[in-house]
Amino acid sequence: MHFFRNVRGKMVMTGKKSKKKNFLQRMLLVMTTVLFMITPIYVQAAETKILSTLVFDGDIYIYIRGVSELQQDSVVQIGNHICQREQISLASMSDSGISIRTLVLIDNSKSIPVEYHDEIRSILEGLISSSAENEQFRIGIFSDSINYLCEYSNNKENLNSVIQGITYNDQNTYLSDSLYNVISELKEEETNVYTRLLIFADGADDNTIGFTNDEVRSYIADNAYPVYTVGIPAKNNASKLEIMFSFSRATNAEYFLLDGNIQNEEIISSLSSDRSGICLKISPEESLKDGSTKKILLKLKSAEGDTELTASVNMPFGSGITETPEVDEEPEEEPDTGLPMLQPSIKTEERQENDTSGKVSVLLIILITGAALIISAAVILIVLHKKKKQKDILIQNSPVPVKAENATETGDETIISGMGADIDDARGLWKESSANYLILQNLDNTNIMMKVPIVDRVRIGRGKTQDIVIENDKKVSREHCVIILRGELMYITDCNSSNGTFYEGVTVYDETPIVSGGKIGIGAHWYRVELVRQ
Repeated sequence: MHFFRNVRGKMVMTGKKSKKKNFLQRMLLVMTTVLFMITPIYVQAAETKILSTLVFDGDIYIYIRGVSELQQDSVVQIGNHICQREQISLASMSDSGISIRTLVLIDNSKSIPVEYHDEIRSILEGLISSSAENEQFRIGIFSDSINYLCEYSNNKENLNSVIQGITYNDQNTYLSDSLYNVISELKEEETNVYTRLLIFADGADDNTIGFTNDEVRSYIADNAYPVYTVGIPAKNNASKLEIMFSFSRATNAEYFLLDGNIQNEEIISSLSSDRSGICLKISPEESLKDGSTKKILLKLKSAEGDTELTASVNMPFGSGITETPEVDEEPEEEPDTGLPMLQPSIKTEERQENDTSGKVSVLLIILITGAALIISAAVILIVLHKKKKQKDILIQNSPVPVKAENATETGDETIISGMGADIDDARGLWKESSANYLILQNLDNTNIMMKVPIVDRVRIGRGKTQDIVIENDKKVSREHCVIILRGELMYITDCNSSNGTFYEGVTVYDETPIVSGGKIGIGAHWYRVELVRQ
Protein backbone atom coordinates (compact mmCIF):
# COMPACT_ATOMS: atom_id res chain seq x y z
CA MET A 1 0.00 0.00 0.00
CA HIS A 2 1.29 3.46 -0.89
CA PHE A 3 0.98 4.94 2.58
CA PHE A 4 3.65 7.31 3.79
CA ARG A 5 4.72 6.23 7.26
CA ASN A 6 6.67 8.16 9.82
CA VAL A 7 9.05 6.20 12.03
CA ARG A 8 8.15 6.42 15.69
CA GLY A 9 10.49 4.98 18.21
CA LYS A 10 11.14 5.09 21.93
CA MET A 11 14.50 4.90 23.62
CA VAL A 12 14.77 3.76 27.24
CA MET A 13 17.92 4.59 29.18
CA THR A 14 18.81 2.39 32.13
CA GLY A 15 21.61 2.94 34.58
CA LYS A 16 24.03 5.84 34.32
CA LYS A 17 24.66 7.03 30.79
CA SER A 18 26.84 9.88 29.78
CA LYS A 19 25.24 13.01 28.38
CA LYS A 20 27.29 12.54 25.24
CA LYS A 21 25.92 9.07 24.56
CA ASN A 22 22.38 10.21 25.33
CA PHE A 23 22.78 13.08 22.87
CA LEU A 24 24.12 10.81 20.10
CA GLN A 25 21.22 8.39 20.54
CA ARG A 26 18.70 11.20 20.29
CA MET A 27 20.39 12.52 17.15
CA LEU A 28 20.37 9.03 15.60
CA LEU A 29 16.64 8.73 16.24
CA VAL A 30 15.95 12.14 14.69
CA MET A 31 18.05 11.38 11.61
CA THR A 32 16.37 7.99 11.12
CA THR A 33 12.93 9.55 11.45
CA VAL A 34 13.73 12.31 8.95
CA LEU A 35 15.19 9.79 6.50
CA PHE A 36 12.05 7.65 6.47
CA MET A 37 9.83 10.72 6.21
CA ILE A 38 11.70 12.12 3.21
CA THR A 39 12.41 8.96 1.23
CA PRO A 40 8.80 8.15 0.17
CA ILE A 41 8.33 11.68 -1.17
CA TYR A 42 11.45 11.38 -3.29
CA VAL A 43 10.44 7.98 -4.69
CA GLN A 44 6.98 9.17 -5.59
CA ALA A 45 8.29 12.32 -7.30
CA ALA A 46 10.93 10.43 -9.28
CA GLU A 47 8.74 7.53 -10.39
CA THR A 48 8.28 7.36 -14.15
CA LYS A 49 4.90 6.03 -15.21
CA ILE A 50 2.03 6.52 -17.64
CA LEU A 51 -0.65 8.68 -16.08
CA SER A 52 -3.27 8.47 -18.78
CA THR A 53 -3.81 7.32 -22.37
CA LEU A 54 -6.47 9.18 -24.36
CA VAL A 55 -7.78 8.89 -27.91
CA PHE A 56 -9.05 12.10 -29.47
CA ASP A 57 -9.82 12.99 -33.08
CA GLY A 58 -7.94 9.97 -34.44
CA ASP A 59 -4.76 10.64 -32.42
CA ILE A 60 -3.40 9.03 -29.26
CA TYR A 61 -2.27 11.17 -26.31
CA ILE A 62 -0.09 9.59 -23.63
CA TYR A 63 0.66 11.56 -20.46
CA ILE A 64 3.88 10.44 -18.76
CA ARG A 65 5.10 11.49 -15.32
CA GLY A 66 8.76 11.69 -14.32
CA VAL A 67 10.15 12.49 -17.78
CA SER A 68 11.27 16.03 -18.64
CA GLU A 69 12.13 15.45 -22.32
CA LEU A 70 12.94 12.62 -24.72
CA GLN A 71 16.20 11.92 -26.47
CA GLN A 72 16.33 11.35 -30.21
CA ASP A 73 16.57 7.56 -30.21
CA SER A 74 13.42 6.86 -28.21
CA VAL A 75 11.07 4.30 -29.79
CA VAL A 76 7.25 4.21 -29.91
CA GLN A 77 5.70 0.93 -31.02
CA ILE A 78 2.01 0.07 -31.55
CA GLY A 79 1.65 -3.69 -31.74
CA ASN A 80 4.46 -4.75 -34.08
CA HIS A 81 4.46 -1.38 -35.85
CA ILE A 82 7.27 1.08 -35.12
CA CYS A 83 6.03 4.65 -35.43
CA GLN A 84 8.01 6.96 -37.70
CA ARG A 85 9.31 10.21 -36.28
CA GLU A 86 6.84 12.31 -38.28
CA GLN A 87 4.00 10.47 -36.49
CA ILE A 88 5.18 11.58 -33.04
CA SER A 89 5.16 14.96 -31.33
CA LEU A 90 5.51 15.95 -27.71
CA ALA A 91 5.17 18.81 -25.25
CA SER A 92 5.85 19.31 -21.58
CA MET A 93 2.85 19.45 -19.28
CA SER A 94 3.72 23.03 -18.41
CA ASP A 95 3.73 24.11 -22.08
CA SER A 96 0.37 22.64 -23.13
CA GLY A 97 -2.83 24.69 -23.12
CA ILE A 98 -4.52 23.07 -20.11
CA SER A 99 -2.01 20.72 -18.52
CA ILE A 100 -4.13 19.04 -15.82
CA ARG A 101 -7.77 18.98 -14.82
CA THR A 102 -8.50 17.71 -11.31
CA LEU A 103 -12.04 16.66 -10.50
CA VAL A 104 -12.41 16.75 -6.69
CA LEU A 105 -15.19 14.70 -5.06
CA ILE A 106 -15.81 15.09 -1.34
CA ASP A 107 -17.96 12.87 0.86
CA ASN A 108 -19.81 15.54 2.85
CA SER A 109 -21.81 13.17 5.00
CA LYS A 110 -21.64 13.31 8.80
CA SER A 111 -19.82 9.99 8.77
CA ILE A 112 -16.67 12.09 8.17
CA PRO A 113 -15.43 13.00 11.70
CA VAL A 114 -15.39 16.74 12.41
CA GLU A 115 -11.66 16.78 13.20
CA TYR A 116 -10.90 15.90 9.55
CA HIS A 117 -12.90 18.73 7.98
CA ASP A 118 -10.03 21.20 8.37
CA GLU A 119 -7.50 18.67 7.07
CA ILE A 120 -9.51 18.17 3.87
CA ARG A 121 -9.70 21.96 3.39
CA SER A 122 -5.98 22.33 4.09
CA ILE A 123 -4.98 19.71 1.51
CA LEU A 124 -7.20 21.21 -1.19
CA GLU A 125 -6.11 24.79 -0.48
CA GLY A 126 -2.45 23.76 -0.60
CA LEU A 127 -2.93 21.87 -3.88
CA ILE A 128 -4.76 24.80 -5.48
CA SER A 129 -2.33 27.46 -4.21
CA SER A 130 0.63 25.57 -5.71
CA SER A 131 -1.09 24.91 -9.04
CA ALA A 132 0.05 26.34 -12.36
CA GLU A 133 -1.91 28.82 -14.45
CA ASN A 134 -2.85 26.15 -16.98
CA GLU A 135 -4.23 23.79 -14.31
CA GLN A 136 -7.95 23.65 -13.53
CA PHE A 137 -10.12 22.25 -10.73
CA ARG A 138 -13.75 21.26 -10.46
CA ILE A 139 -15.21 20.57 -7.02
CA GLY A 140 -18.22 18.44 -6.17
CA ILE A 141 -19.83 16.79 -3.14
CA PHE A 142 -21.59 13.46 -3.29
CA SER A 143 -24.05 11.30 -1.42
CA ASP A 144 -26.24 9.08 -3.61
CA SER A 145 -25.58 11.57 -6.44
CA ILE A 146 -23.05 14.29 -7.24
CA ASN A 147 -23.62 18.00 -6.73
CA TYR A 148 -20.97 20.08 -8.50
CA LEU A 149 -20.18 23.32 -6.68
CA CYS A 150 -18.26 24.86 -9.60
CA GLU A 151 -17.11 24.15 -13.14
CA TYR A 152 -13.46 23.72 -14.13
CA SER A 153 -11.60 26.85 -13.10
CA ASN A 154 -8.13 28.15 -12.27
CA ASN A 155 -9.42 31.10 -10.25
CA LYS A 156 -7.79 30.30 -6.91
CA GLU A 157 -9.81 32.82 -4.94
CA ASN A 158 -13.15 31.42 -6.15
CA LEU A 159 -12.01 27.82 -5.64
CA ASN A 160 -10.92 28.50 -2.05
CA SER A 161 -14.25 30.19 -1.43
CA VAL A 162 -16.07 27.06 -2.63
CA ILE A 163 -13.98 24.88 -0.31
CA GLN A 164 -14.70 27.08 2.70
CA GLY A 165 -18.43 26.84 2.02
CA ILE A 166 -18.70 23.02 2.13
CA THR A 167 -21.04 21.74 4.85
CA TYR A 168 -21.52 18.18 6.11
CA ASN A 169 -25.00 16.66 6.21
CA ASP A 170 -26.79 13.62 7.57
CA GLN A 171 -27.04 11.48 4.42
CA ASN A 172 -26.16 8.14 2.90
CA THR A 173 -23.13 8.05 0.61
CA TYR A 174 -22.51 5.62 -2.25
CA LEU A 175 -19.06 6.16 -3.72
CA SER A 176 -19.24 3.29 -6.22
CA ASP A 177 -22.31 4.62 -8.00
CA SER A 178 -20.97 8.18 -8.03
CA LEU A 179 -17.60 7.10 -9.41
CA TYR A 180 -19.18 5.00 -12.17
CA ASN A 181 -21.33 7.94 -13.27
CA VAL A 182 -18.39 10.36 -13.26
CA ILE A 183 -16.28 8.08 -15.48
CA SER A 184 -19.21 7.70 -17.87
CA GLU A 185 -19.55 11.50 -18.11
CA LEU A 186 -15.84 11.91 -18.82
CA LYS A 187 -15.98 9.30 -21.60
CA GLU A 188 -18.84 11.15 -23.29
CA GLU A 189 -16.94 14.43 -23.02
CA GLU A 190 -14.18 13.23 -25.40
CA THR A 191 -11.19 15.40 -24.57
CA ASN A 192 -7.44 15.05 -24.94
CA VAL A 193 -6.71 16.92 -21.68
CA TYR A 194 -5.24 14.88 -18.83
CA THR A 195 -8.07 14.57 -16.28
CA ARG A 196 -7.70 12.93 -12.86
CA LEU A 197 -10.06 12.35 -9.94
CA LEU A 198 -9.27 13.17 -6.30
CA ILE A 199 -11.68 11.63 -3.78
CA PHE A 200 -12.00 12.32 -0.04
CA ALA A 201 -14.15 9.68 1.68
CA ASP A 202 -14.28 7.18 4.54
CA GLY A 203 -14.55 4.21 2.17
CA ALA A 204 -16.85 2.50 -0.31
CA ASP A 205 -19.53 -0.13 0.08
CA ASP A 206 -21.99 -1.82 -2.24
CA ASN A 207 -25.33 -0.21 -2.92
CA THR A 208 -28.05 -2.84 -2.88
CA ILE A 209 -29.48 -1.46 -6.13
CA GLY A 210 -26.63 0.28 -7.96
CA PHE A 211 -23.29 -0.88 -9.32
CA THR A 212 -21.20 -3.33 -7.34
CA ASN A 213 -17.65 -2.51 -6.29
CA ASP A 214 -16.30 -5.19 -8.65
CA GLU A 215 -18.19 -3.66 -11.58
CA VAL A 216 -16.85 -0.21 -10.78
CA ARG A 217 -13.29 -1.46 -10.33
CA SER A 218 -13.36 -3.21 -13.69
CA TYR A 219 -14.98 -0.20 -15.38
CA ILE A 220 -12.46 2.39 -14.20
CA ALA A 221 -9.53 0.04 -14.96
CA ASP A 222 -10.62 -0.01 -18.63
CA ASN A 223 -10.63 3.77 -18.88
CA ALA A 224 -8.01 6.49 -18.84
CA TYR A 225 -8.73 8.49 -15.70
CA PRO A 226 -6.51 8.04 -12.60
CA VAL A 227 -8.43 7.90 -9.31
CA TYR A 228 -6.50 9.30 -6.33
CA THR A 229 -8.11 8.65 -2.96
CA VAL A 230 -7.63 10.11 0.52
CA GLY A 231 -9.10 7.84 3.18
CA ILE A 232 -10.67 9.17 6.38
CA PRO A 233 -10.35 6.67 9.25
CA ALA A 234 -13.42 6.06 11.39
CA LYS A 235 -14.77 3.32 13.58
CA ASN A 236 -14.89 -0.10 11.87
CA ASN A 237 -14.34 1.23 8.35
CA ALA A 238 -11.09 -0.58 7.45
CA SER A 239 -12.75 -2.88 4.92
CA LYS A 240 -14.54 0.04 3.23
CA LEU A 241 -11.28 1.96 3.00
CA GLU A 242 -9.57 -1.03 1.41
CA ILE A 243 -12.31 -1.19 -1.25
CA MET A 244 -11.84 2.51 -1.99
CA PHE A 245 -8.06 2.14 -2.20
CA SER A 246 -8.53 -0.75 -4.64
CA PHE A 247 -10.08 1.77 -7.05
CA SER A 248 -6.80 3.71 -7.00
CA ARG A 249 -4.75 0.56 -7.53
CA ALA A 250 -6.92 -0.34 -10.53
CA THR A 251 -5.83 2.93 -12.20
CA ASN A 252 -2.20 2.79 -10.99
CA ALA A 253 -2.76 5.89 -8.85
CA GLU A 254 -1.63 6.75 -5.30
CA TYR A 255 -3.83 6.60 -2.20
CA PHE A 256 -3.36 8.03 1.29
CA LEU A 257 -4.71 7.43 4.79
CA LEU A 258 -5.14 10.34 7.20
CA ASP A 259 -4.11 8.28 10.23
CA GLY A 260 -1.59 10.74 11.65
CA ASN A 261 1.37 9.07 9.98
CA ILE A 262 1.42 11.37 6.95
CA GLN A 263 1.58 15.12 6.73
CA ASN A 264 -0.74 17.09 4.50
CA GLU A 265 2.30 18.59 2.76
CA GLU A 266 3.39 15.09 1.71
CA ILE A 267 0.04 14.42 0.06
CA ILE A 268 0.18 17.77 -1.74
CA SER A 269 3.73 17.05 -2.91
CA SER A 270 2.81 13.62 -4.25
CA LEU A 271 -0.22 14.95 -6.14
CA SER A 272 1.83 17.86 -7.51
CA SER A 273 4.37 15.49 -9.06
CA ASP A 274 1.91 14.85 -11.93
CA ARG A 275 2.77 18.33 -13.17
CA SER A 276 6.34 17.31 -14.05
CA GLY A 277 5.92 15.27 -17.19
CA ILE A 278 5.27 15.26 -20.91
CA CYS A 279 2.40 14.68 -23.30
CA LEU A 280 3.28 12.32 -26.17
CA LYS A 281 1.04 12.60 -29.23
CA ILE A 282 0.93 9.72 -31.73
CA SER A 283 -0.76 9.96 -35.13
CA PRO A 284 -1.09 6.28 -36.13
CA GLU A 285 -1.27 5.09 -39.72
CA GLU A 286 -4.72 4.53 -41.17
CA SER A 287 -4.06 0.79 -41.42
CA LEU A 288 -3.85 0.62 -37.60
CA LYS A 289 -7.14 2.43 -37.00
CA ASP A 290 -9.34 -0.67 -36.81
CA GLY A 291 -11.10 -0.11 -33.47
CA SER A 292 -9.23 -2.98 -31.78
CA THR A 293 -7.34 -2.89 -28.49
CA LYS A 294 -3.61 -2.67 -29.10
CA LYS A 295 -0.56 -2.62 -26.87
CA ILE A 296 1.77 0.37 -26.98
CA LEU A 297 5.42 -0.06 -26.06
CA LEU A 298 7.48 3.02 -25.20
CA LYS A 299 11.26 2.65 -25.10
CA LEU A 300 12.13 6.05 -23.69
CA LYS A 301 15.58 7.56 -23.39
CA SER A 302 15.70 10.73 -21.33
CA ALA A 303 17.83 12.65 -18.89
CA GLU A 304 16.17 10.63 -16.13
CA GLY A 305 17.43 7.36 -17.68
CA ASP A 306 16.18 4.58 -19.96
CA THR A 307 12.61 3.39 -19.31
CA GLU A 308 10.23 0.92 -20.91
CA LEU A 309 6.52 1.57 -20.41
CA THR A 310 3.48 -0.24 -21.78
CA ALA A 311 -0.14 0.78 -22.19
CA SER A 312 -3.30 -0.49 -23.84
CA VAL A 313 -5.35 1.69 -26.14
CA ASN A 314 -8.64 1.28 -27.95
CA MET A 315 -7.65 2.31 -31.45
CA PRO A 316 -9.86 4.82 -33.29
CA PHE A 317 -11.66 3.88 -36.47
CA GLY A 318 -10.09 5.19 -39.67
CA SER A 319 -10.61 4.94 -43.39
CA GLY A 320 -9.08 1.47 -43.52
CA ILE A 321 -6.93 2.53 -46.49
CA THR A 322 -3.42 1.15 -46.31
CA GLU A 323 -0.76 3.73 -46.95
CA THR A 324 1.65 3.08 -49.82
CA PRO A 325 5.34 2.86 -49.13
CA GLU A 326 6.11 5.68 -51.52
CA VAL A 327 7.64 8.79 -49.98
CA ASP A 328 7.88 12.12 -51.76
CA GLU A 329 11.41 13.15 -52.57
CA GLU A 330 10.57 16.63 -51.36
CA PRO A 331 9.40 16.33 -47.71
CA GLU A 332 6.02 17.80 -47.00
CA GLU A 333 5.67 20.61 -44.51
CA GLU A 334 4.85 19.23 -41.07
CA PRO A 335 1.29 19.97 -39.92
CA ASP A 336 0.78 22.31 -37.01
CA THR A 337 -0.22 19.92 -34.19
CA GLY A 338 0.30 22.35 -31.35
CA LEU A 339 3.04 20.09 -30.02
CA PRO A 340 6.74 20.28 -30.97
CA MET A 341 8.02 17.47 -33.15
CA LEU A 342 10.17 14.69 -31.76
CA GLN A 343 13.51 15.28 -33.45
CA PRO A 344 14.98 12.62 -35.76
CA SER A 345 17.64 10.35 -34.34
CA ILE A 346 21.28 11.05 -35.10
CA LYS A 347 21.55 7.60 -36.68
CA THR A 348 18.81 8.48 -39.15
CA GLU A 349 20.50 11.71 -40.15
CA GLU A 350 23.84 9.98 -40.69
CA ARG A 351 22.17 7.24 -42.72
CA GLN A 352 20.48 9.77 -44.98
CA GLU A 353 23.79 11.60 -45.54
CA ASN A 354 25.51 8.35 -46.41
CA ASP A 355 22.74 7.43 -48.85
CA THR A 356 23.06 10.85 -50.51
CA SER A 357 26.81 10.55 -50.95
CA GLY A 358 26.32 6.98 -52.21
CA LYS A 359 24.17 8.12 -55.12
CA VAL A 360 27.21 9.56 -56.94
CA SER A 361 29.13 6.31 -56.54
CA VAL A 362 26.22 4.27 -57.84
CA LEU A 363 25.87 6.47 -60.93
CA LEU A 364 29.55 6.11 -61.68
CA ILE A 365 29.33 2.33 -61.36
CA ILE A 366 26.36 2.28 -63.74
CA LEU A 367 28.23 4.29 -66.37
CA ILE A 368 31.43 2.24 -66.12
CA THR A 369 29.73 -1.14 -66.20
CA GLY A 370 26.99 -0.21 -68.65
CA ALA A 371 28.73 -1.64 -71.71
CA ALA A 372 29.55 -4.87 -69.89
CA LEU A 373 25.95 -5.24 -68.77
CA ILE A 374 24.61 -4.81 -72.29
CA ILE A 375 26.98 -7.52 -73.59
CA SER A 376 25.98 -9.81 -70.73
CA ALA A 377 22.31 -9.23 -71.47
CA ALA A 378 22.84 -10.15 -75.12
CA VAL A 379 24.56 -13.40 -74.13
CA ILE A 380 21.74 -14.30 -71.80
CA LEU A 381 19.16 -13.63 -74.53
CA ILE A 382 20.93 -16.05 -76.89
CA VAL A 383 21.15 -18.77 -74.23
CA LEU A 384 17.52 -18.43 -73.23
CA HIS A 385 16.36 -18.40 -76.83
CA LYS A 386 18.17 -21.66 -77.52
CA LYS A 387 16.59 -23.30 -74.49
CA LYS A 388 13.14 -22.04 -75.56
CA LYS A 389 12.22 -20.82 -72.08
CA GLN A 390 10.07 -17.80 -72.62
CA LYS A 391 9.48 -15.45 -69.68
CA ASP A 392 12.19 -17.18 -67.66
CA ILE A 393 13.63 -14.05 -66.12
CA LEU A 394 15.41 -15.69 -63.23
CA ILE A 395 19.10 -16.00 -62.80
CA GLN A 396 19.55 -19.53 -61.52
CA ASN A 397 21.84 -19.87 -58.49
CA SER A 398 24.14 -17.00 -59.36
CA PRO A 399 26.72 -16.51 -56.57
CA VAL A 400 26.88 -12.81 -57.45
CA PRO A 401 24.29 -10.06 -56.89
CA VAL A 402 21.19 -10.01 -59.10
CA LYS A 403 20.53 -6.55 -60.50
CA ALA A 404 16.81 -5.95 -60.75
CA GLU A 405 16.71 -2.70 -62.65
CA ASN A 406 19.48 -3.22 -65.29
CA ALA A 407 17.20 -5.10 -67.67
CA THR A 408 16.91 -5.52 -71.42
CA GLU A 409 13.38 -5.92 -72.74
CA THR A 410 12.56 -8.18 -75.73
CA GLY A 411 8.86 -8.47 -76.47
CA ASP A 412 7.17 -9.83 -73.35
CA GLU A 413 10.44 -10.82 -71.69
CA THR A 414 12.63 -8.88 -69.29
CA ILE A 415 16.05 -10.43 -68.81
CA ILE A 416 17.83 -9.72 -65.54
CA SER A 417 21.56 -9.46 -66.03
CA GLY A 418 24.16 -10.86 -63.67
CA MET A 419 27.70 -9.61 -63.13
CA GLY A 420 30.85 -11.59 -63.99
CA ALA A 421 29.37 -15.12 -63.95
CA ASP A 422 28.34 -17.62 -66.61
CA ILE A 423 24.81 -18.89 -66.00
CA ASP A 424 25.50 -22.48 -66.99
CA ASP A 425 28.58 -22.57 -64.76
CA ALA A 426 26.56 -21.11 -61.89
CA ARG A 427 23.92 -23.79 -62.26
CA GLY A 428 26.62 -26.46 -62.23
CA LEU A 429 27.62 -25.47 -58.73
CA TRP A 430 24.22 -26.50 -57.36
CA LYS A 431 22.76 -29.08 -59.72
CA GLU A 432 23.92 -32.12 -57.75
CA SER A 433 21.73 -31.41 -54.70
CA SER A 434 18.42 -29.71 -53.91
CA ALA A 435 18.44 -26.17 -52.52
CA ASN A 436 16.11 -23.39 -51.40
CA TYR A 437 15.53 -20.44 -53.69
CA LEU A 438 14.03 -17.04 -53.03
CA ILE A 439 11.95 -15.42 -55.77
CA LEU A 440 10.90 -11.74 -55.86
CA GLN A 441 8.45 -10.66 -58.56
CA ASN A 442 7.74 -6.99 -59.19
CA LEU A 443 3.94 -6.65 -59.00
CA ASP A 444 4.00 -3.34 -60.90
CA ASN A 445 5.90 -4.99 -63.78
CA THR A 446 5.45 -8.75 -63.57
CA ASN A 447 8.13 -9.25 -66.25
CA ILE A 448 10.72 -8.28 -63.64
CA MET A 449 11.57 -11.25 -61.44
CA MET A 450 14.63 -12.21 -59.37
CA LYS A 451 15.66 -15.64 -58.15
CA VAL A 452 18.62 -16.37 -55.89
CA PRO A 453 19.63 -19.32 -53.70
CA ILE A 454 19.03 -18.78 -50.00
CA VAL A 455 20.87 -20.67 -47.27
CA ASP A 456 20.10 -18.47 -44.28
CA ARG A 457 19.55 -14.94 -45.60
CA VAL A 458 19.30 -12.73 -48.69
CA ARG A 459 20.32 -9.06 -48.58
CA ILE A 460 18.41 -6.56 -50.70
CA GLY A 461 19.36 -2.97 -51.61
CA ARG A 462 20.97 -0.58 -54.10
CA GLY A 463 24.53 -1.42 -53.07
CA LYS A 464 26.45 -3.63 -55.49
CA THR A 465 27.46 -5.98 -52.66
CA GLN A 466 23.85 -6.96 -51.95
CA ASP A 467 22.47 -10.37 -52.97
CA ILE A 468 19.63 -8.69 -54.87
CA VAL A 469 20.48 -5.27 -56.29
CA ILE A 470 17.62 -2.88 -57.06
CA GLU A 471 19.76 -0.21 -58.62
CA ASN A 472 17.60 2.38 -60.39
CA ASP A 473 15.04 2.92 -57.64
CA LYS A 474 16.10 6.05 -55.75
CA LYS A 475 13.82 5.15 -52.85
CA VAL A 476 15.79 2.00 -52.12
CA SER A 477 18.70 2.36 -49.66
CA ARG A 478 22.09 0.79 -50.28
CA GLU A 479 21.37 -1.76 -47.55
CA HIS A 480 17.59 -1.79 -47.48
CA CYS A 481 16.35 -5.05 -45.93
CA VAL A 482 17.19 -8.70 -45.27
CA ILE A 483 15.06 -11.82 -45.75
CA ILE A 484 16.04 -14.56 -43.28
CA LEU A 485 15.35 -18.31 -43.55
CA ARG A 486 15.24 -20.48 -40.42
CA GLY A 487 14.17 -24.00 -41.27
CA GLU A 488 10.84 -23.66 -43.08
CA LEU A 489 10.11 -20.18 -41.68
CA MET A 490 10.94 -16.84 -43.31
CA TYR A 491 11.42 -13.45 -41.67
CA ILE A 492 12.12 -9.95 -42.95
CA THR A 493 13.85 -7.08 -41.16
CA ASP A 494 14.59 -3.52 -42.19
CA CYS A 495 18.21 -2.26 -42.28
CA ASN A 496 17.42 1.30 -41.14
CA SER A 497 16.40 2.21 -44.68
CA SER A 498 15.46 5.81 -45.46
CA ASN A 499 11.96 5.05 -46.73
CA GLY A 500 11.16 1.87 -44.81
CA THR A 501 10.24 -1.70 -45.65
CA PHE A 502 6.62 -2.87 -45.72
CA TYR A 503 4.98 -6.29 -45.43
CA GLU A 504 1.29 -6.61 -46.27
CA GLY A 505 0.90 -2.86 -45.78
CA VAL A 506 2.55 -2.71 -42.34
CA THR A 507 5.91 -1.09 -41.68
CA VAL A 508 8.64 -3.55 -40.75
CA TYR A 509 11.16 -2.72 -38.06
CA ASP A 510 12.32 -5.77 -36.08
CA GLU A 511 12.22 -9.30 -37.50
CA THR A 512 8.71 -9.91 -38.83
CA PRO A 513 7.44 -13.36 -39.93
CA ILE A 514 6.47 -13.57 -43.61
CA VAL A 515 4.94 -16.31 -45.73
CA SER A 516 5.56 -17.50 -49.26
CA GLY A 517 3.19 -15.56 -51.53
CA GLY A 518 3.19 -12.46 -49.32
CA LYS A 519 3.69 -8.88 -50.56
CA ILE A 520 6.74 -6.78 -49.65
CA GLY A 521 7.05 -3.03 -50.23
CA ILE A 522 10.61 -1.98 -51.13
CA GLY A 523 11.23 1.51 -52.44
CA ALA A 524 8.65 2.53 -55.05
CA HIS A 525 7.34 -0.97 -55.79
CA TRP A 526 5.60 -3.98 -54.27
CA TYR A 527 7.09 -7.46 -54.72
CA ARG A 528 5.66 -10.94 -54.31
CA VAL A 529 8.02 -13.12 -52.28
CA GLU A 530 8.15 -16.89 -52.80
CA LEU A 531 10.27 -19.67 -51.32
CA VAL A 532 10.79 -22.71 -53.59
CA ARG A 533 12.87 -25.86 -53.31
CA GLN A 534 14.49 -27.48 -56.36
